[in-house]
Amino acid sequence: MKKIIILIWLFLLYLSGYSATIVTGITSDSDWEAWEDSTDIDLVTAQKIHIAEIRNSFTGSLKMEGAYSNSQYYRMVTVADSNRLGGTGTRAVITAVTDSAVIEVKERHVIIDGLKLTASIYETGIYIHSENSDSSCYGCIVRYCEVYTCRFGIYNFAASGNNGGNIQFYSNFVWDCEDAGIRCYQNDSTIYVWNNTILDSDRGLWLDAPPVQGKNNVCLNNSTADFQLDANFSTGSINNLSSDATAGGARAMINKTASDVIVSTSTPDLHLKSGSVAVSTGSDLSAYFTTDIDQDLIGSEWSRGADFNSSYDRTFTIVYMKPVESNAWAGQDCVYSTLDSCWDKASEFDEIWIAEGRYDTDTHTFPLTIKSNVDIFGGFEGWETTKEERGLRWRYIKRSVFDAENDTSVFESDITENTSFTIDGLKIVNGRKLYNKGAGLYLSGSSHPIYATISNCWFDSCACAEVGYPDGPGGNLGGAQGAAINIDNSSDDGGEITVEYTVAVRCTAICGAFEIMNDATPTVTVDHCIIANNRSYGMEIRTGTLANTNHTITNTISTGNDNARYGTCYENFWGWACDSSILFNSYAGGCAWPDSTANDLWSDAGHTILFGDTVGWVGFFDSTNVDIRMRGSTKSKKNYGAFPLIEYFRIIQ
Repeated sequence: MKKIIILIWLFLLYLSGYSATIVTGITSDSDWEAWEDSTDIDLVTAQKIHIAEIRNSFTGSLKMEGAYSNSQYYRMVTVADSNRLGGTGTRAVITAVTDSAVIEVKERHVIIDGLKLTASIYETGIYIHSENSDSSCYGCIVRYCEVYTCRFGIYNFAASGNNGGNIQFYSNFVWDCEDAGIRCYQNDSTIYVWNNTILDSDRGLWLDAPPVQGKNNVCLNNSTADFQLDANFSTGSINNLSSDATAGGARAMINKTASDVIVSTSTPDLHLKSGSVAVSTGSDLSAYFTTDIDQDLIGSEWSRGADFNSSYDRTFTIVYMKPVESNAWAGQDCVYSTLDSCWDKASEFDEIWIAEGRYDTDTHTFPLTIKSNVDIFGGFEGWETTKEERGLRWRYIKRSVFDAENDTSVFESDITENTSFTIDGLKIVNGRKLYNKGAGLYLSGSSHPIYATISNCWFDSCACAEVGYPDGPGGNLGGAQGAAINIDNSSDDGGEITVEYTVAVRCTAICGAFEIMNDATPTVTVDHCIIANNRSYGMEIRTGTLANTNHTITNTISTGNDNARYGTCYENFWGWACDSSILFNSYAGGCAWPDSTANDLWSDAGHTILFGDTVGWVGFFDSTNVDIRMRGSTKSKKNYGAFPLIEYFRIIQ
């Protein structure tokens, strides 16, 4: 009986036209006011989504404030598909009235979608804000809009503590704004600014206090700055492009000519040109959206800016490298047999693919210079068409060998610009830079951030000191640090440095097989690494702040690293200027205990180091998990001996 009653009730609801989503056509300012008043309700309890669909142009000021909403039940302002940019219909334009933003939002989870609107140089296009404890703009989204000739195109203001986070501005065209195309001001939580194109404003993206993650944004010909950023341009910002030198984050493109990037700066037409450097050089954000401003499906290759079309030509290429005698890369273009020629050919956003074999000083010149935004991938057999076809990392990690034959360092660069690069899948051996820094890889830079990813690499027998003479001639090593990797960057803009799935063995230096020094605040991540049996400390990270919580060291073994200045003791983590809580699932075997409490791996707060979790090292070694716990108190000075790595080395070698 109950089932019959429920079925009858559902049928009656169907006949009455019940729906959780209600669309109302808007053709005038008065239509808007009536819709706003009638939908200013508790949407969550009512289980309603109310959508205002703009169907023709009008002058008005649209305000949304007061409805109770969440991410499931909310209010949205949009246009019909045919009236979108790229649609077959006429674009409806909303023009602001005097002294008002075109759209003002003081409400959670509002979506502004696909609109075209303009104000004047004195008014704001879209204003998302919360100014006191009674208001919130949490979770609002502005997407696929054209905003032009305003004071601010899109402006977010949330007073400190007033719940203005998780806001997204993506895939918008903004131009001709008196103060800024997009401005984010005073917000405690992260704002996500992705794939916007901003042209001919005073500032393009203006960040003023809140943490902002900026990805794939294109800012061109903005008079004061394309990007005006502060230190809160957050970790994860990547692939931004500017016509001046201000684009921030990893893999930034700077000083690009606007007319080479978009179709027209005078009309304007902010769509990308075919062959633009922005084409297919963006980050994949398909977890959040999958279409561009024209509602074209983006697919697997993402571009920078709000526009993407799969027919656009891309500018970057793959440059292939093989040994002289090898038949690798048959049928491919841009195949070289000397590293000198290969490096000369590669330009910004090209990739270098290295076939298996040994590359030594007989036919190649070392050290190699790091090129910004050129990524290097080794471990190929020479038939692959994707990087994934190299197979398991522990199988390809030692195929492509760069051997400096104890003559010089392998990679060395003085950084003179914002620099991003990846080195993946190389074995780097016999680098030699006696009484100086970085025999395997050395980067220095005093005023530019470095965004470096070193992944799936093997550093072996690199030396910054004579084996057996760790203090150098006359007992003075002269600053020989970071035998495998030395990144010495004092930029105030920080940077992001990641070393993952990488091995350093049999290297010699006074300080650190891995050495990362920075006087500012980079983000340093070391994950799934082995630093073992080196004649040095295992790892040294120096920063200008003793408690730099930007550093994360996870799933890493450092053991058997014997710096002979201290006899037979092991110093596996040294110079540790961080709280011990940054360490997770890592193991430092046989540690010597520094005199300085600030540098003590086991802080006064106490910390138990575990190696192995539910994931552990599976995927690197294809081995079972191992659970090692340090015994005794956190201040124990017992030497538990080197971790028995030999079984792992048998698997990899």
